[in-house]
Amino acid sequence: MSGLEELSREELIALARALAGRVTALEKENGELRERVARLERLISRNSGNSGMPSSGDDLPGKPQPKAKPAKGGKRRPGKQSGASGTYLAWSDDPDDRVDHFPAGTCGCGADLTGAVDLGITARHGRSRCR
Repeated sequence: MSGLEELSREELIALARALAGRVTALEKENGELRERVARLERLISRNSGNSGMPSSGDDLPGKPQPKAKPAKGGKRRPGKQSGASGTYLAWSDDPDDRVDHFPAGTCGCGADLTGAVDLGITARHGRSRCR
């Protein structure tokens, strides 16, 4: 910057203030551009694997392809595995409570069920309590 030696003190102060204002404006603009670039990078990195976008949008130009998902836990299928022992709630001949079920109302044909013949136990269940 030639010619600065000839400037007066007041002119140098005015020049320094102008440069400081310009630096502040450039820093603000630089911050805005950083935010904009970060937002655009985030948008361009979205695909069907990491967002709610449909997979048809993955092959658009400029879009990175989603990475293949690794297989979970090998070749096991969900649910009970073959060869594993099964478990069930065992039938209790002496449950803590008994609940009898009797038909009431009308049959599908419209006949009243109050005079129906008792066919014995067709279903029963008990409520066992842990002791």
